[in-house]
Amino acid sequence: MIWTMFLYGLLPLVAFAVLDSFAGIKSGCAAAVILALAEIFVMRRITGDWDPVSFAAAVLIIILGWVSIRMNNSVYFKFQPVVVAVLLALLISVVQFSSTPVVYRYLPLIEQALPAAVKPLLDDRNFLAVVNSLFNWVIWLILIHGALIAYAALRCSTLTWIIIRGAGFWILGAVMLLMQLAYLYVLSA
Repeated sequence: MIWTMFLYGLLPLVAFAVLDSFAGIKSGCAAAVILALAEIFVMRRITGDWDPVSFAAAVLIIILGWVSIRMNNSVYFKFQPVVVAVLLALLISVVQFSSTPVVYRYLPLIEQALPAAVKPLLDDRNFLAVVNSLFNWVIWLILIHGALIAYAALRCSTLTWIIIRGAGFWILGAVMLLMQLAYLYVLSA
């Protein structure tokens, strides 16, 4: 499950990057569409529910792939993760600041995704409060990552773009988590 979350949304983009470099935009977009549609069903199998983010990502891959082919410019396709980032940040914001924050609303799904050894933490109210506060930072993390992807799509190579899309979120997430832990440490001292 951890690898699935790491690769979430990335495989269609990697296929695009590789095939665009060697076989052209049409081949890259076709592979990305096929893998994005497959991802919808994989996420359904893993979570037991239809994932709206996978649907949105697939629709955007189809639309932006079509635009890239029509304009013969891959930069349009490369903006797919940027649009997903903005929409995801908006969705998380709406849920987070509604009556039931993200961590509490999606607790059953989160519990499914965690290894058995970590599941007892979900019974600890203090732990859930910390995780809930992290979601406020996650919104900013997603937007900053989206901005970095946009910059890479416009100014960098396809390889740099896919590295920023693939590893950038996790690197930024680790930095955010370390900053949050340092903050909590200072508060407790």
